[in-house]
Amino acid sequence: MTQLLGLLIALGLCIPSAAEDLKGVAVEAPGAPEWTGGVGRQWALVIGIDKYRFHTPLSNCVHDSRSLAALLRDKYGFERIIELYDESATQQAIIDSLRDLASNLTEENSLLIYFSGHGTKDDLTGDAFWVPVEGKSEVDFIASDRIQRYVRAMKARHIWVVCDSCFSGRLFAEKGVTVEPAEGELDRYVTEALKKKSRLVLASGGDEPVTAEGFEGHSVFAHYFLKALENPPRGWTDSSQVFNQVKVDIARNASQSPQMGAIFETDHRGGEFILVPRRLPEGELKGILLDTATQAPLRGARVGPIGTDRAGEADIQGAFSLKLVVGTYPGLRIQAPNLPPSEVRGEIKIVEGQVLDLGNVLVSPPLPALPPPPPLIEEPPAPATTTAGIPLPSGERIELVELPGSPIRIGKYEITQSEWGSVVAGLPVSKHDLPLDPSKIKGARYPVENVSLEDCREFCRRLSSHFGKEVRLPTEEEWEAACRAGGSGRYVWGESPEEAAAYANFGGGDHGGTFEVGSFKPNQLGIHDLAGNVGEWCEPGPRKELVYRGGTWKDRLESLRCDWRVAVTPKTPPSGYVGFRIVCAR
Repeated sequence: MTQLLGLLIALGLCIPSAAEDLKGVAVEAPGAPEWTGGVGRQWALVIGIDKYRFHTPLSNCVHDSRSLAALLRDKYGFERIIELYDESATQQAIIDSLRDLASNLTEENSLLIYFSGHGTKDDLTGDAFWVPVEGKSEVDFIASDRIQRYVRAMKARHIWVVCDSCFSGRLFAEKGVTVEPAEGELDRYVTEALKKKSRLVLASGGDEPVTAEGFEGHSVFAHYFLKALENPPRGWTDSSQVFNQVKVDIARNASQSPQMGAIFETDHRGGEFILVPRRLPEGELKGILLDTATQAPLRGARVGPIGTDRAGEADIQGAFSLKLVVGTYPGLRIQAPNLPPSEVRGEIKIVEGQVLDLGNVLVSPPLPALPPPPPLIEEPPAPATTTAGIPLPSGERIELVELPGSPIRIGKYEITQSEWGSVVAGLPVSKHDLPLDPSKIKGARYPVENVSLEDCREFCRRLSSHFGKEVRLPTEEEWEAACRAGGSGRYVWGESPEEAAAYANFGGGDHGGTFEVGSFKPNQLGIHDLAGNVGEWCEPGPRKELVYRGGTWKDRLESLRCDWRVAVTPKTPPSGYVGFRIVCAR
């Protein structure tokens, strides 16, 4: 195969059959490491195509691409990001964008290109192509040698092509050797890496197809690539360190082998693409946590702002202090030892460089957990499922809704963090311990998330023993029947996409997380949040797949379909996007 064939075939994605989605993704930075002259002005070109006019639709390309663009814009402060999705990703628009970059990039720039969509190759001639949204035949495709010429013409000091695609490993002239710098040599390593020109490609696989299916609405490769950028080692990262992290994660969870090396005939000189998160302005929050009833300090309590993962621990006097990014927060979440989580609502405004002292913060801990009821010896009373729901040790009730034509009732809402905490703190262990407060986005009425399928089953076993009736996760058939509510619409509300915002938390949005359960309209049966908010675990069917349904707060509209399902592997870790609801016999 010629060098020309090698170039950018990694940027093309094989056209999949109807049986399986096969596919690829891309991303400027004002920030600079203190030990160098800076990473320069970082730009990105991001292309994602799901809805082809003449080829099999893909599932994750636009979601992968939008997620990466948002991460590079928000976390790394990229100065300019060209985004081309679906109908905007035409042949002319892609060529115009490459020409624009080749004309305007200077040595002060770094460029990251991410392509996600169909690509193909001609086995007879050796030509490789990107397939734009309107592409039907080779006449409409974008040949790899044409893309190569634009990359070669670009004056940027560093160019990194990240490609989640079939046959992407054929791009390399030779496989690159990644570098793991010693801690004592970081200054020299970064200085040298920035001075040297780089033309690198990170490919999701070698000379083989790769699957578009994966985790949390992303392909396998995109999931771990985004994870590497979200949690950079040493507070910064580079192309080699990302590759080292991604290849290990993927090797544990999939049968594809990521590769990285220099792009053919583009004058790579041994440099690296370096990414440094921008430094966000911060202020300080402090106060003293006191028990409302006794005025005693809540020492050892974890406290942080609602809607973030940041938290600090109160000392022996109940005092806490933590740094927060400038902004306005809706209140505090508090986790005192051995108690379910609680909240103190009220606007908290953090100003750069200033300390906000809340003084004494009075906290009313939830009622102590009640012991489980004694076992029934004589004829039991009418089952509680004939009333409003299942009573919990804290006095709350899990509300249930009848599923017509079925012997079960299903949860009106997703299980909340308060309900989870009540069961975990107040009911005996069945088979294994459970975390008291696993959720990443905190709030008593917010759905519990970041829980595994086995954790949800343990929750159900404890509740079954307490209630005297089998409580379990729904099957996929039961879940979909509840979602459709006797209808045949594509979505829980029917067919019209315009109604989605009234019924579902989806698409990321300004809120950037889950909402309290019941914040959106219910379906015809009175069941809330079957679309969006958090995905919901279901019991595996005959194929024994681990599956969640319903889409998440981060997903696009297409993922809210009643028939949408996401299969994961047993090695997939719990995440902040998946929770559950329960079913119980009538």
